Amino acid sequence: MKRGGEKFFKGREFAKEWERCLKKEFLSLKKGLVLGVVLVGDDPASILYVRKKEEMARRLGVDFRLARLEGEKEVREKIKEWNKKKEVNGIMMQLPLSKGLRDIQSELVSLIDRGKDVDGLREKSEREAGVVRAVREVLEQELVEEVKKWQRIVVVGRGVVGKNIVQMWKRIKAEKDLDFSVVWVAGRDENLKEYTSGADVIVTAVGCKSGLL
Repeated sequence: MKRGGEKFFKGREFAKEWERCLKKEFLSLKKGLVLGVVLVGDDPASILYVRKKEEMARRLGVDFRLARLEGEKEVREKIKEWNKKKEVNGIMMQLPLSKGLRDIQSELVSLIDRGKDVDGLREKSEREAGVVRAVREVLEQELVEEVKKWQRIVVVGRGVVGKNIVQMWKRIKAEKDLDFSVVWVAGRDENLKEYTSGADVIVTAVGCKSGLL
């Protein structure tokens, strides 16, 4: 639907269609899928995200296994355990980790077996990061013509997800020979308003506490 030269993307309908396709695909598999998710700490947003992932997994018929952990040793041991178990098809680590583990967050993510890194967050992962895949699918299926008109893309969030999104935009620019700039800025940058005010598109990879929303 367009109004005033803008295109309104119906995200809920798009997501429901994707869910229908995934459910059909998963039901055709001879063996059920098992997903292991690591949650560290008690951050309300992280707990909410994990609950949403569990709800989706249940609807798709995926065996969802949650490990609520506290310390580094527990995280390392659980990832090592799930890496060895053939029945576990995928492993996710809910980010960000608690404050005591954030300095080694990338290191802990890198412990996940490449073949089981379904979030695509470790270096040289075999899979595209989930957030990146979602943005790319929307672009390719719903905003093909609009992207040709954009001149300035701003990605907010200097973490691993933000980094992957920036790399995605650069690939799209090169592959499609487009002429837009990509600006990567931290969620708490004092000049955030200045960076985002002139943007054609803003992609956020930050929590609600960033002050952006």
